[in-house]
Amino acid sequence: MVKMLTFFIMTCLLFFSCVSSPDEASNEATNETESLSEGQRLKMSGKLAEEARIKLDHNENAEGLDLANKALALDPTNCNALMQKGRAYMHFQKINSAITSFESALNHCHNQIHPLVSLARCYNESGEIEKSHEYLDKALEINPNE
Repeated sequence: MVKMLTFFIMTCLLFFSCVSSPDEASNEATNETESLSEGQRLKMSGKLAEEARIKLDHNENAEGLDLANKALALDPTNCNALMQKGRAYMHFQKINSAITSFESALNHCHNQIHPLVSLARCYNESGEIEKSHEYLDKALEINPNE
C-alpha cells in the first residue's frame, strides 16, 4: 500500500511539473513567435488568415475571428486577415468594428476592390446609402468590369 501511495504521489508530482499554467503557455507561444524570422511570421500570418477565411466560409465565426486576430498579431498589415476580421464582425452585426477592419485593410492594400465593396456593404447595412455609393464608385474606378 505504501509503495502504491508513493508511486501515486510521484506520478502526480511529475504530472504537475510538466503541466504549465495558462500564463506560462501564453509566454511560451509569445517566445516562439518572437524567435521566428520576419519571413516565417509573414508566412504563418498568411496561413492563419486563410484558415480564418475557411472557418468563416463554414459559419464558424468565433473561430474565424480568433484566427484572424492571431494572424494580425504576427502581421498587423495582413490585408487578408483584416478582411476576415471584418467579415467576422459583420456576422456578429458589429458594423462599426467591421468598418474599422475594412478601412485598415484599405489603408494597407491600395487599389483593391474587396475592402471598398465591403465598406460599401457596411455603410449600406448601417443606412448610410450615400457613403455606400461613394465606396462602390471608387471600386468601379479601380475595376470597371466588376
